[in-house]
Amino acid sequence: GHAEHVVAVQVTPMPHPGTPGDKGTDGRTFLQSAHHYLDAPTYLAVSGWDWMPAVRDRVTGIWNHVRLRSTGAAVLGDPYVKTTLPDLPGTGTAEVTIAVPVRNAAATATTVTVRAEFDKVKVETTVTVPAGGNTTVEFTPERFPALRLRNPRLWWPNGYGEPHLYDLKLTATVGRKVSDRRGVRFGVREFGYDWHQPIQISPAATPPLDFVDGAATQTVTFDRQHARHVRIQAGRRA
Repeated sequence: GHAEHVVAVQVTPMPHPGTPGDKGTDGRTFLQSAHHYLDAPTYLAVSGWDWMPAVRDRVTGIWNHVRLRSTGAAVLGDPYVKTTLPDLPGTGTAEVTIAVPVRNAAATATTVTVRAEFDKVKVETTVTVPAGGNTTVEFTPERFPALRLRNPRLWWPNGYGEPHLYDLKLTATVGRKVSDRRGVRFGVREFGYDWHQPIQISPAATPPLDFVDGAATQTVTFDRQHARHVRIQAGRRA
């Protein structure tokens, strides 16, 4: 017969709604309420700061799609794809690592074959997941040489080249029956960051250097770099 499914979504407000635009009964504003703004990973932009007001139900609600999926006992989670270019500045070689969570919804241990495919690459492995348990299947270039790409099509920032994306298809098979499928698009690229560089302040001042009390020159020295695109982010002090 025809079965009717219902999806219920519970929206939970922030534990500490805060008082970004007014004061609470204790006379203190939201920003003075100590650790409360750490509730949200995006607190700097949405919980109110000195340049913007905020709302009490900040970042509350449905952020993404809500779907009802039909699967077998093996359920695939969100895949994670990491790409590196080990021969930089040469771009003729890329290494791809794929990690995908696998959950066993059955009441007994289940043997699952997980297959990952993109372009001309096909890799697979078999794992046994305990009843009601989770495991993460990881495909690495060390175990699967096919994940060492030759002359890959790279994802470039706007103006530097084509932002090519690969289509990754993942399947989980139990017995000979497909239990679940997932897909994701990814770009072959590598971002490098260098930090903890010593900062020289002249004239010397006791940090933190206050904007009101005066000005000083901050100097960072680093080795010569060979790169196609460089981003300098001042994340320390001023």
